[in-house]
Amino acid sequence: MKFHHLLLLLPVVSVLADCKSKECSKKISCPAYEPGVLEAWFPYNANDRLQFRNASGQVRTVTLRTEQTTGPYESRNGTDCQAVRALVSLETGARGLPLAVFSLEQLRSGTDGFRDQSVSIRMDSIHGSIYGVQDAGFAGAELGGPFTPPQTVASLTLNGQTFTNVRAFQRDTGNYHFPGFQRLFVARNKGVVAFSFYPDDSLWVLQ
Repeated sequence: MKFHHLLLLLPVVSVLADCKSKECSKKISCPAYEPGVLEAWFPYNANDRLQFRNASGQVRTVTLRTEQTTGPYESRNGTDCQAVRALVSLETGARGLPLAVFSLEQLRSGTDGFRDQSVSIRMDSIHGSIYGVQDAGFAGAELGGPFTPPQTVASLTLNGQTFTNVRAFQRDTGNYHFPGFQRLFVARNKGVVAFSFYPDDSLWVLQ
């Protein structure tokens, strides 16, 4: 299992344990970030304005800008190619950090096909990651606890808003009592449509 970190808006890739020294020193040409299935689930672009509202009527506004898009490059580890498209909010939150970050990440084995496509998400100072992004859905997520499988919901109404083709994640808060995402909902062609934090579980819904 991998862990993705957004502190520097750059993913960290662990060196494979079975990588031979000769392979690790070999240079390979890595392709640029390739838009595709990640954008089908997370269709974010610069200047997009997202508004999330809770049941009390409070609003979180997120205006996105493109922070980074990986172009073609040479890798010296001889095994992996990784490309990122990161979008961050103009608005800031705790400690002056961006209020929201969406990091769309692609991992290839050399120049072969994708080994994994994933999305790292930060809201305020809370991090989460969704792994195994495919056209049909996701393998699972880390929301501040163990790997969480998704639940598929054909149609879901949250705080008066209806979304279709939703993948819902809920963290096991019975055994993991520390800050993080408690619930996270993603809809195809919409991206993150709702989320809540532990322990208050106040649901913020896309308007």
